[in-house]
Amino acid sequence: DMPFWVCSLAPTQSSGQHPSFRLTFLRCIEFVHCLYQMGRANANERRQKRVDRKIKEEKKVRKKTVKDEAAARRHEEAKEDDLEAALKELEEEQEKLDHLEVTVLSDCTPLRCNGSFLASPTEKDVLLYYGGEYFDGSAHRVYGDLLMYDVKKQIWKSIRCPRAPAPRSAHAAATRSSVGGVLYVFGGEFASRSGAQFRHYGDLWAFYFSEQRWEMLHPTSQVSGPSPRSGHRMLYFNGPPPMLVVLGGFFDNARGAPRYFNDVHVFDLDALSWKTVKFPPTCILPEPRSAFQVIAEPSESRLHMFGGYSSKRAKQEVDRGHVFDDFWRLEWSPGTCLDDVYWTRLRPSAALLEFGPRAGVSMALSGHGQVVAFGGVQDLETDDTITAAFCNDLVGFNLEKEQWYEMHVKEGQDLRRFQQCAEVSRLERARRAMQERREAKKEKQRRFQPRVVDGQSSNHVPNNGDVSDSDAHAPSEVAAPAGCWPSPRMKCGMVIKGKLLYLYGGLYEDHDRQKTFGDMYCLDLAKLDAWKLMVACPDDEWHGESSSDESSGSSESEDE
Repeated sequence: DMPFWVCSLAPTQSSGQHPSFRLTFLRCIEFVHCLYQMGRANANERRQKRVDRKIKEEKKVRKKTVKDEAAARRHEEAKEDDLEAALKELEEEQEKLDHLEVTVLSDCTPLRCNGSFLASPTEKDVLLYYGGEYFDGSAHRVYGDLLMYDVKKQIWKSIRCPRAPAPRSAHAAATRSSVGGVLYVFGGEFASRSGAQFRHYGDLWAFYFSEQRWEMLHPTSQVSGPSPRSGHRMLYFNGPPPMLVVLGGFFDNARGAPRYFNDVHVFDLDALSWKTVKFPPTCILPEPRSAFQVIAEPSESRLHMFGGYSSKRAKQEVDRGHVFDDFWRLEWSPGTCLDDVYWTRLRPSAALLEFGPRAGVSMALSGHGQVVAFGGVQDLETDDTITAAFCNDLVGFNLEKEQWYEMHVKEGQDLRRFQQCAEVSRLERARRAMQERREAKKEKQRRFQPRVVDGQSSNHVPNNGDVSDSDAHAPSEVAAPAGCWPSPRMKCGMVIKGKLLYLYGGLYEDHDRQKTFGDMYCLDLAKLDAWKLMVACPDDEWHGESSSDESSGSSESEDE
């Protein structure tokens, strides 16, 4: 193993030296050679350590720079996103309003969600929409005006009154046809422009249609009545006595896990007081939840509740959501403020149709014990990925037989199936793109190995593994069939007046983009012939960052 030049320096037997001297000389040279090789190896190791230390220091400095920039950005946003300042500004603006303002929205259709879509208690061909919010990707807007839609004239009107409740969304509302017509509003929340800060309400308001004015019936109270909350539901019952029933909801102060409720409260409209319903010890209660659906039966002594959503704080401070698909019935003694009340869980038969867990579904009672449901979103879990699948099916539920069934509309079925196929295709593209990005990230991490070239480090990683999101948004080349059918969505407003069902707005999420609908459809439940488009959906401008922008901007942090 000795180098050739070392062997050539060794004395030979012809030089007259003893063979043992030649062996000793070779061993000495070999020892010196080993020391030289060890020195070179140690020098390379020290050089590599210096390069690694330099890379680590550069990463540390870069990470601190990103952290400082993010802190400065949050500080600037906090100045512009002051919740108290925004509420104070709205209060001052409300104080300046000293008369009733009615504005005809002739040039625009409102884009809102998480508001209350109701039938007018005083006018036959008028629909109501109160409050709500809109997010365009950069800012949240919360509304506090009352919208009225004239079905015959096909126009929207906005009504603003002095001494009105603060703007809010995710509240609960109910109407009363007697005493000149009243709209009741309880709770809800107000969010800042960024959506990072919000405040829950626990006040109860009434809008009198005959007088065109608002009145606070009960302020937020820590002593009596339901606590401040959002995502709850409220129903009106004629009684006697006339009363409002509030169920469920959630509260989140951004300091811990959200708190969900399964309590029931009653507001006596004659005594103007709250009462918390007490259940017997043997009664099994539904799990705490929000965003469920409630149906009041004409019997005035029972209601039905379906579905809902809740989340629990799991490991690593992560909230894990749960969507319910259970059906419950709440019964009480007639003519009382929910005395002798009892919950019963129903077991719907799946003989005709199996209606699985779904959030954001819309429901309304069509009469004769028939419930109509539309849309919603289902979470599809594959491995460690959760994908949202939006629905556009129209189904019914028979309260007497406790059975789901599909409602067959004569026209538009081809378009409905086309929309469902497009949704399945979108989910598949999104799943495939997500899987490719995950594999590309693993490949990038595997190939990220700093090496020394002429005393400098090289961290270059080939970009041939990067995947674009364009495939996940590739439009379908197949033309949609003729017909009319609401596209897949969730949280749309649903109202039934007589035999006509009205469907308004809703939400749809495609990757990181949120689309808010402003269209309105009508369906004759007696004929079930075809959906009718009453108001076309206006353009929904999106000012948020695309997924590709976000992924490219966060690639550095992922590498770190």
